[in-house]
Amino acid sequence: MNVIKNNLLLELKKEVFYFFILLVGLSSIIITNYVYIYEIDLSSQDSRNYILLAENFNNYFFVQNQVAMRILPSLLAGLLYKLQIFDIFTSFRFLSYFFFIMLLFKVFNFFLKFRIKPSLAFSFMLILIYQSHSVLYLIFNPYLLTDILVYFFSICILEASVFKKKNQLFIFSLLLILTKEYTVILVVSAYIYYYFSEKHDERFLFFSLITIIIIYIINYKLAGSLNVQDQKLNYLFTQILFDYKKYFNNSLECLIEKKNIFLLFPFLFFFLSKDFLFTIKKFYLFFIYSFVPILISILIFSEIGNNFFRVYYQGYFIWVIFALVYLNFKFSDNILFKNILFFTPVVFLLDFIFIFFNLRQNGFFSFFQDTRYSYISSFYLFNLIIIIMLLVKWKKIKN
Repeated sequence: MNVIKNNLLLELKKEVFYFFILLVGLSSIIITNYVYIYEIDLSSQDSRNYILLAENFNNYFFVQNQVAMRILPSLLAGLLYKLQIFDIFTSFRFLSYFFFIMLLFKVFNFFLKFRIKPSLAFSFMLILIYQSHSVLYLIFNPYLLTDILVYFFSICILEASVFKKKNQLFIFSLLLILTKEYTVILVVSAYIYYYFSEKHDERFLFFSLITIIIIYIINYKLAGSLNVQDQKLNYLFTQILFDYKKYFNNSLECLIEKKNIFLLFPFLFFFLSKDFLFTIKKFYLFFIYSFVPILISILIFSEIGNNFFRVYYQGYFIWVIFALVYLNFKFSDNILFKNILFFTPVVFLLDFIFIFFNLRQNGFFSFFQDTRYSYISSFYLFNLIIIIMLLVKWKKIKN
Protein backbone atom coordinates (compact mmCIF):
# COMPACT_ATOMS: atom_id res chain seq x y z
CA MET A 1 0.00 0.00 0.00
CA ASN A 2 2.87 2.38 0.78
CA VAL A 3 4.37 1.67 -2.64
CA ILE A 4 1.07 2.62 -4.26
CA LYS A 5 0.76 5.77 -2.22
CA ASN A 6 4.29 6.87 -3.02
CA ASN A 7 4.44 5.98 -6.72
CA LEU A 8 0.93 6.10 -8.16
CA LEU A 9 1.08 9.84 -8.69
CA LEU A 10 3.81 10.00 -11.30
CA GLU A 11 6.59 12.31 -10.19
CA LEU A 12 7.74 13.22 -13.68
CA LYS A 13 9.02 16.52 -14.96
CA LYS A 14 6.59 18.76 -16.80
CA GLU A 15 8.59 18.27 -20.04
CA VAL A 16 7.59 14.60 -20.02
CA PHE A 17 3.94 15.57 -19.82
CA TYR A 18 4.46 17.97 -22.73
CA PHE A 19 5.12 14.87 -24.84
CA PHE A 20 1.94 13.21 -23.48
CA ILE A 21 -0.07 16.37 -24.22
CA LEU A 22 1.18 16.48 -27.81
CA LEU A 23 0.39 12.78 -28.19
CA VAL A 24 -3.13 13.25 -26.81
CA GLY A 25 -3.77 16.29 -29.01
CA LEU A 26 -2.55 14.67 -32.23
CA SER A 27 -4.42 11.44 -31.44
CA SER A 28 -7.64 13.41 -30.92
CA ILE A 29 -7.24 15.09 -34.30
CA ILE A 30 -6.39 11.86 -36.14
CA ILE A 31 -9.23 9.87 -34.56
CA THR A 32 -11.67 12.71 -35.18
CA ASN A 33 -10.83 12.69 -38.88
CA TYR A 34 -11.22 8.93 -38.90
CA VAL A 35 -14.75 8.89 -37.49
CA TYR A 36 -15.99 12.06 -39.22
CA ILE A 37 -15.23 13.77 -42.52
CA TYR A 38 -16.39 17.38 -42.57
CA GLU A 39 -19.34 17.91 -44.91
CA ILE A 40 -18.57 20.92 -47.08
CA ASP A 41 -22.31 21.57 -47.56
CA LEU A 42 -22.44 22.75 -43.95
CA SER A 43 -20.26 25.71 -44.97
CA SER A 44 -23.19 27.26 -46.80
CA GLN A 45 -25.08 27.52 -43.52
CA ASP A 46 -23.58 28.69 -40.20
CA SER A 47 -20.07 29.21 -41.55
CA ARG A 48 -20.93 31.18 -44.68
CA ASN A 49 -20.18 34.61 -43.19
CA TYR A 50 -16.85 33.51 -41.71
CA ILE A 51 -15.82 32.26 -45.16
CA LEU A 52 -16.88 35.55 -46.79
CA LEU A 53 -14.76 37.47 -44.28
CA ALA A 54 -11.74 35.27 -44.91
CA GLU A 55 -12.09 35.57 -48.70
CA ASN A 56 -12.43 39.35 -48.70
CA PHE A 57 -11.86 41.57 -45.65
CA ASN A 58 -14.13 44.22 -47.21
CA ASN A 59 -17.04 41.94 -46.33
CA TYR A 60 -16.48 43.11 -42.75
CA PHE A 61 -18.90 45.94 -43.55
CA PHE A 62 -21.53 43.78 -45.24
CA VAL A 63 -21.97 40.63 -43.13
CA GLN A 64 -24.02 40.60 -39.93
CA ASN A 65 -22.75 42.81 -37.12
CA GLN A 66 -22.35 39.92 -34.67
CA VAL A 67 -20.25 37.89 -37.12
CA ALA A 68 -18.21 40.88 -38.31
CA MET A 69 -17.25 41.70 -34.73
CA ARG A 70 -15.57 38.28 -34.63
CA ILE A 71 -13.11 39.37 -37.28
CA LEU A 72 -9.91 37.84 -35.87
CA PRO A 73 -10.44 34.13 -36.75
CA SER A 74 -11.40 34.96 -40.34
CA LEU A 75 -8.54 37.46 -40.52
CA LEU A 76 -6.00 34.79 -39.53
CA ALA A 77 -7.45 32.26 -41.98
CA GLY A 78 -7.66 34.94 -44.68
CA LEU A 79 -3.99 35.81 -44.27
CA LEU A 80 -2.98 32.17 -44.87
CA TYR A 81 -5.28 32.17 -47.89
CA LYS A 82 -3.90 35.46 -49.28
CA LEU A 83 -0.35 34.17 -48.85
CA GLN A 84 -1.43 31.13 -50.92
CA ILE A 85 -0.36 28.76 -48.16
CA PHE A 86 -3.74 26.99 -47.94
CA ASP A 87 -7.22 27.28 -49.37
CA ILE A 88 -9.91 28.77 -47.11
CA PHE A 89 -11.10 25.49 -45.61
CA THR A 90 -7.58 24.17 -44.99
CA SER A 91 -6.61 27.50 -43.43
CA PHE A 92 -9.43 27.23 -40.88
CA ARG A 93 -8.62 23.56 -40.30
CA PHE A 94 -4.90 24.19 -39.75
CA LEU A 95 -5.58 27.03 -37.31
CA SER A 96 -8.20 25.01 -35.44
CA TYR A 97 -5.84 22.08 -34.98
CA PHE A 98 -2.92 24.32 -34.05
CA PHE A 99 -4.82 26.29 -31.41
CA PHE A 100 -6.48 23.15 -30.08
CA ILE A 101 -3.06 21.71 -29.25
CA MET A 102 -1.89 25.10 -27.95
CA LEU A 103 -4.98 25.15 -25.72
CA LEU A 104 -3.98 21.82 -24.18
CA PHE A 105 -0.52 23.16 -23.35
CA LYS A 106 -1.89 26.45 -22.03
CA VAL A 107 -4.40 24.74 -19.70
CA PHE A 108 -1.70 22.42 -18.38
CA ASN A 109 0.69 25.31 -17.67
CA PHE A 110 -2.10 27.34 -16.11
CA PHE A 111 -2.77 24.61 -13.55
CA LEU A 112 0.96 24.36 -12.83
CA LYS A 113 0.95 28.00 -11.74
CA PHE A 114 -1.31 27.04 -8.82
CA ARG A 115 1.51 24.79 -7.62
CA ILE A 116 -0.33 21.70 -8.75
CA LYS A 117 1.96 18.76 -9.51
CA PRO A 118 2.51 18.08 -13.24
CA SER A 119 0.82 14.67 -13.03
CA LEU A 120 -2.34 16.16 -11.52
CA ALA A 121 -2.19 19.23 -13.80
CA PHE A 122 -2.16 16.83 -16.75
CA SER A 123 -5.16 15.00 -15.36
CA PHE A 124 -7.04 18.26 -14.75
CA MET A 125 -6.32 19.34 -18.32
CA LEU A 126 -7.88 16.10 -19.58
CA ILE A 127 -10.94 16.64 -17.39
CA LEU A 128 -11.44 20.21 -18.59
CA ILE A 129 -11.17 19.30 -22.28
CA TYR A 130 -12.62 15.77 -22.44
CA GLN A 131 -15.26 15.81 -19.72
CA SER A 132 -17.57 17.60 -22.16
CA HIS A 133 -17.83 17.27 -25.94
CA SER A 134 -18.00 21.06 -26.25
CA VAL A 135 -14.32 21.58 -27.10
CA LEU A 136 -13.87 18.37 -29.07
CA TYR A 137 -16.74 19.31 -31.37
CA LEU A 138 -14.67 22.24 -32.57
CA ILE A 139 -12.22 19.83 -34.19
CA PHE A 140 -15.12 18.38 -36.17
CA ASN A 141 -16.04 21.82 -37.53
CA PRO A 142 -12.91 23.89 -38.30
CA TYR A 143 -15.00 26.95 -39.14
CA LEU A 144 -15.72 27.28 -35.42
CA LEU A 145 -12.16 28.46 -34.92
CA THR A 146 -13.63 31.43 -33.03
CA ASP A 147 -14.67 29.12 -30.17
CA ILE A 148 -11.22 27.57 -29.79
CA LEU A 149 -9.66 31.03 -29.74
CA VAL A 150 -12.14 32.11 -27.05
CA TYR A 151 -10.95 29.29 -24.79
CA PHE A 152 -7.28 29.91 -25.52
CA PHE A 153 -7.37 33.70 -25.09
CA SER A 154 -9.61 33.41 -22.01
CA ILE A 155 -7.07 31.16 -20.27
CA CYS A 156 -4.32 33.63 -21.21
CA ILE A 157 -6.34 36.47 -19.67
CA LEU A 158 -7.10 34.53 -16.50
CA GLU A 159 -3.42 33.72 -16.15
CA ALA A 160 -2.37 37.33 -16.77
CA SER A 161 -4.88 38.73 -14.30
CA VAL A 162 -4.33 36.22 -11.48
CA PHE A 163 -0.54 36.07 -11.81
CA LYS A 164 0.07 39.77 -12.64
CA LYS A 165 1.23 39.88 -16.25
CA LYS A 166 0.02 43.28 -17.40
CA ASN A 167 1.40 43.16 -20.97
CA GLN A 168 -0.09 39.73 -21.55
CA LEU A 169 -3.39 40.97 -20.14
CA PHE A 170 -3.55 43.85 -22.62
CA ILE A 171 -2.51 41.84 -25.70
CA PHE A 172 -4.86 38.91 -25.17
CA SER A 173 -7.72 41.14 -24.05
CA LEU A 174 -7.44 42.96 -27.36
CA LEU A 175 -7.37 39.69 -29.28
CA LEU A 176 -10.31 38.29 -27.32
CA ILE A 177 -12.71 41.19 -27.97
CA LEU A 178 -11.98 40.77 -31.70
CA THR A 179 -12.89 37.08 -31.40
CA LYS A 180 -16.25 37.16 -29.63
CA GLU A 181 -18.27 40.19 -28.61
CA TYR A 182 -19.55 39.35 -25.12
CA THR A 183 -16.08 38.42 -23.86
CA VAL A 184 -15.59 42.13 -23.15
CA ILE A 185 -17.20 41.27 -19.79
CA LEU A 186 -14.35 38.87 -19.01
CA VAL A 187 -11.80 41.51 -20.06
CA VAL A 188 -13.28 44.16 -17.75
CA SER A 189 -13.54 41.62 -14.91
CA ALA A 190 -9.88 40.66 -15.37
CA TYR A 191 -8.78 44.29 -15.25
CA ILE A 192 -10.80 44.97 -12.11
CA TYR A 193 -9.36 41.87 -10.46
CA TYR A 194 -5.82 42.94 -11.41
CA TYR A 195 -6.40 46.49 -10.12
CA PHE A 196 -7.61 45.49 -6.66
CA SER A 197 -4.89 42.90 -6.17
CA GLU A 198 -1.97 44.92 -7.61
CA LYS A 199 -2.45 48.67 -7.31
CA HIS A 200 0.93 50.00 -8.41
CA ASP A 201 0.07 49.79 -12.13
CA GLU A 202 -2.98 52.07 -12.08
CA ARG A 203 -2.02 54.26 -15.04
CA PHE A 204 -1.14 51.38 -17.33
CA LEU A 205 -4.30 49.49 -16.39
CA PHE A 206 -6.48 52.55 -16.90
CA PHE A 207 -5.09 53.55 -20.30
CA SER A 208 -4.90 50.00 -21.64
CA LEU A 209 -8.48 49.26 -20.61
CA ILE A 210 -9.70 52.54 -22.14
CA THR A 211 -7.85 51.63 -25.35
CA ILE A 212 -9.52 48.23 -25.44
CA ILE A 213 -12.98 49.70 -24.84
CA ILE A 214 -12.49 52.32 -27.57
CA ILE A 215 -11.42 49.61 -30.04
CA TYR A 216 -14.43 47.54 -28.98
CA ILE A 217 -16.82 50.45 -29.62
CA ILE A 218 -15.24 51.22 -33.00
CA ASN A 219 -15.50 47.56 -33.95
CA TYR A 220 -19.14 47.49 -32.85
CA LYS A 221 -19.99 50.60 -34.91
CA LEU A 222 -18.17 49.56 -38.09
CA ALA A 223 -18.85 45.80 -38.10
CA GLY A 224 -21.66 45.07 -40.52
CA SER A 225 -22.42 48.80 -40.81
CA LEU A 226 -23.59 48.34 -44.41
CA ASN A 227 -25.71 45.26 -43.70
CA VAL A 228 -29.41 46.06 -44.16
CA GLN A 229 -30.59 42.95 -42.31
CA ASP A 230 -29.18 43.98 -38.94
CA GLN A 231 -32.15 46.26 -38.22
CA LYS A 232 -34.46 43.26 -38.46
CA LEU A 233 -32.15 41.27 -36.19
CA ASN A 234 -32.08 44.11 -33.64
CA TYR A 235 -35.88 44.20 -33.64
CA LEU A 236 -36.02 40.44 -33.10
CA PHE A 237 -33.53 40.74 -30.22
CA THR A 238 -35.67 43.45 -28.60
CA GLN A 239 -38.71 41.20 -28.81
CA ILE A 240 -36.81 38.36 -27.16
CA LEU A 241 -35.32 40.65 -24.50
CA PHE A 242 -38.64 41.37 -22.82
CA ASP A 243 -40.36 38.04 -23.38
CA TYR A 244 -40.03 36.73 -19.82
CA LYS A 245 -42.54 33.94 -20.35
CA LYS A 246 -40.39 32.67 -23.18
CA TYR A 247 -37.37 32.67 -20.85
CA PHE A 248 -39.19 30.31 -18.52
CA ASN A 249 -40.35 28.01 -21.32
CA ASN A 250 -36.89 27.98 -22.86
CA SER A 251 -35.27 27.13 -19.53
CA LEU A 252 -37.72 24.29 -18.96
CA GLU A 253 -37.20 22.88 -22.43
CA CYS A 254 -33.42 23.28 -22.30
CA LEU A 255 -32.68 21.92 -18.83
CA ILE A 256 -35.45 19.37 -18.29
CA GLU A 257 -36.95 18.24 -21.58
CA LYS A 258 -33.63 18.15 -23.47
CA LYS A 259 -31.70 16.96 -20.38
CA ASN A 260 -29.06 19.67 -20.75
CA ILE A 261 -28.98 20.18 -17.00
CA PHE A 262 -26.78 17.07 -16.93
CA LEU A 263 -24.06 19.00 -18.75
CA LEU A 264 -23.68 21.23 -15.68
CA PHE A 265 -22.80 18.30 -13.42
CA PRO A 266 -20.94 17.52 -11.25
CA PHE A 267 -19.52 21.00 -10.68
CA LEU A 268 -22.96 22.52 -10.18
CA PHE A 269 -22.97 20.74 -6.82
CA PHE A 270 -19.92 22.69 -5.71
CA PHE A 271 -21.99 25.84 -5.32
CA LEU A 272 -23.94 24.12 -2.55
CA SER A 273 -20.79 24.08 -0.46
CA LYS A 274 -19.93 27.13 1.64
CA ASP A 275 -16.38 25.82 1.78
CA PHE A 276 -16.08 25.96 -2.01
CA LEU A 277 -17.62 29.44 -2.19
CA PHE A 278 -15.26 30.66 0.52
CA THR A 279 -12.22 29.16 -1.23
CA ILE A 280 -12.92 30.71 -4.63
CA LYS A 281 -14.53 33.94 -3.44
CA LYS A 282 -11.62 36.10 -4.59
CA PHE A 283 -12.26 34.90 -8.15
CA TYR A 284 -15.94 35.88 -8.14
CA LEU A 285 -15.43 38.48 -10.88
CA PHE A 286 -14.59 35.73 -13.36
CA PHE A 287 -17.76 33.88 -12.41
CA ILE A 288 -19.78 36.96 -13.34
CA TYR A 289 -18.62 36.50 -16.92
CA SER A 290 -19.19 32.74 -16.79
CA PHE A 291 -22.91 33.22 -16.18
CA VAL A 292 -23.29 35.27 -19.38
CA PRO A 293 -22.89 32.45 -21.97
CA ILE A 294 -24.55 29.97 -19.59
CA LEU A 295 -27.67 32.12 -19.18
CA ILE A 296 -27.72 33.06 -22.85
CA SER A 297 -27.70 29.40 -23.84
CA ILE A 298 -30.53 28.59 -21.40
CA LEU A 299 -32.82 31.63 -21.69
CA ILE A 300 -32.86 31.81 -25.50
CA PHE A 301 -32.55 28.09 -26.08
CA SER A 302 -35.18 28.15 -28.84
CA GLU A 303 -32.85 30.33 -30.92
CA ILE A 304 -29.64 28.45 -30.04
CA GLY A 305 -30.98 24.89 -30.17
CA ASN A 306 -28.36 22.22 -30.77
CA ASN A 307 -25.57 24.77 -30.28
CA PHE A 308 -26.42 24.96 -26.57
CA PHE A 309 -23.43 22.86 -25.49
CA ARG A 310 -21.03 25.10 -27.44
CA VAL A 311 -22.29 28.34 -25.94
CA TYR A 312 -22.79 27.25 -22.34
CA TYR A 313 -19.30 25.72 -22.04
CA GLN A 314 -17.65 29.04 -22.89
CA GLY A 315 -18.76 30.10 -19.41
CA TYR A 316 -18.93 26.76 -17.65
CA PHE A 317 -15.27 25.94 -18.28
CA ILE A 318 -14.37 28.67 -15.77
CA TRP A 319 -16.41 26.81 -13.15
CA VAL A 320 -14.51 23.65 -14.00
CA ILE A 321 -11.09 25.33 -13.80
CA PHE A 322 -11.58 26.77 -10.33
CA ALA A 323 -13.44 23.68 -9.12
CA LEU A 324 -10.40 21.59 -10.04
CA VAL A 325 -8.08 24.06 -8.32
CA TYR A 326 -10.36 23.73 -5.29
CA LEU A 327 -10.16 19.92 -5.45
CA ASN A 328 -6.37 20.09 -5.41
CA PHE A 329 -6.51 22.38 -2.38
CA LYS A 330 -9.17 20.25 -0.70
CA PHE A 331 -7.30 16.98 -1.07
CA SER A 332 -3.80 18.35 -0.61
CA ASP A 333 -3.29 16.09 2.40
CA ASN A 334 -4.92 12.98 0.95
CA ILE A 335 -2.63 10.99 -1.36
CA LEU A 336 -5.28 8.36 -2.08
CA PHE A 337 -7.81 10.89 -3.34
CA LYS A 338 -5.15 12.61 -5.44
CA ASN A 339 -4.33 9.26 -7.01
CA ILE A 340 -8.01 8.76 -7.77
CA LEU A 341 -8.18 12.21 -9.38
CA PHE A 342 -5.12 11.37 -11.45
CA PHE A 343 -6.80 8.30 -12.96
CA THR A 344 -10.31 9.76 -13.20
CA PRO A 345 -9.99 10.84 -16.89
CA VAL A 346 -9.65 7.16 -17.82
CA VAL A 347 -13.44 6.81 -17.45
CA PHE A 348 -13.92 9.14 -20.45
CA LEU A 349 -12.49 6.38 -22.64
CA LEU A 350 -15.81 4.51 -22.31
CA ASP A 351 -17.62 7.14 -24.33
CA PHE A 352 -14.89 7.55 -26.91
CA ILE A 353 -14.53 3.79 -27.41
CA PHE A 354 -18.29 3.62 -28.00
CA ILE A 355 -18.05 6.46 -30.53
CA PHE A 356 -15.04 4.90 -32.28
CA PHE A 357 -16.77 1.58 -32.90
CA ASN A 358 -20.36 2.71 -33.39
CA LEU A 359 -20.53 6.16 -34.97
CA ARG A 360 -19.59 7.43 -38.41
CA GLN A 361 -20.54 10.83 -39.84
CA ASN A 362 -23.66 11.28 -37.67
CA GLY A 363 -25.23 10.29 -34.38
CA PHE A 364 -22.77 12.26 -32.23
CA PHE A 365 -25.36 14.74 -31.02
CA SER A 366 -27.91 12.05 -30.17
CA PHE A 367 -25.19 10.10 -28.34
CA PHE A 368 -24.31 13.01 -26.04
CA GLN A 369 -27.95 14.09 -25.75
CA ASP A 370 -29.57 10.71 -25.03
CA THR A 371 -27.52 7.53 -25.50
CA ARG A 372 -24.89 8.09 -22.84
CA TYR A 373 -27.60 8.59 -20.21
CA SER A 374 -29.00 5.13 -20.93
CA TYR A 375 -26.02 3.05 -19.76
CA ILE A 376 -23.17 3.28 -17.25
CA SER A 377 -21.27 5.83 -19.27
CA SER A 378 -18.38 8.11 -18.37
CA PHE A 379 -20.91 10.77 -17.38
CA TYR A 380 -22.25 8.71 -14.47
CA LEU A 381 -18.87 7.32 -13.44
CA PHE A 382 -17.16 10.72 -13.41
CA ASN A 383 -19.99 12.33 -11.45
CA LEU A 384 -20.06 9.44 -9.00
CA ILE A 385 -16.31 9.62 -8.35
CA ILE A 386 -16.29 13.38 -7.72
CA ILE A 387 -19.43 13.39 -5.58
CA ILE A 388 -18.29 10.47 -3.39
CA MET A 389 -14.92 12.14 -2.80
CA LEU A 390 -16.59 15.40 -1.79
CA LEU A 391 -19.11 13.70 0.48
CA VAL A 392 -16.35 11.77 2.26
CA LYS A 393 -14.31 14.94 2.73
CA TRP A 394 -17.22 17.07 3.92
CA LYS A 395 -18.30 14.34 6.32
CA LYS A 396 -14.81 14.24 7.85
CA ILE A 397 -14.89 18.02 8.29
CA LYS A 398 -18.23 17.90 10.12
CA ASN A 399 -17.02 15.10 12.37
